[in-house]
Amino acid sequence: MEAYNIIIQLKAMFGKAVRVERFETVTAILESRQKDDEPVGPHVLRMIRLFENLEGLGVPLGNELASDIILYTLHKGYANFAVNYHMNIMDKTVHELLRMLKTAEKSIKGEPKKNVLMVQKKKNAFKKGGNKNKKKASGSKVLAKQLLSLPG
Repeated sequence: MEAYNIIIQLKAMFGKAVRVERFETVTAILESRQKDDEPVGPHVLRMIRLFENLEGLGVPLGNELASDIILYTLHKGYANFAVNYHMNIMDKTVHELLRMLKTAEKSIKGEPKKNVLMVQKKKNAFKKGGNKNKKKASGSKVLAKQLLSLPG
């Protein structure tokens, strides 16, 4: 009975501290987001440490949920990777997922950013009378068509 009493006393003394730490860990997980310029490795390792901390506090997430959370916290450049991961129903550990993400990061960084040119028509572009405005308007239409047809 002495061991039981010791456990009860320890739970009474440290039970609240465990709950606070669990709350702070869950909050850190929910607020985690990878920045666009941040490498994927440190971000995923930070997430794995948070998951391991939760497991140590008696709340294991499981591999599937941990992987889903990691994929959710990645920036938009990994959207195609996440879709492919889920479509192929991959069941990987978080460390295997980390290796896959590091491989995918090389191709994501290699993609050039695509800029979009928008042409807006002014309200007063076509005034009544005067050929100058018509020539400018038709010239701007030709320029807009040329810019939109550029490879991209």
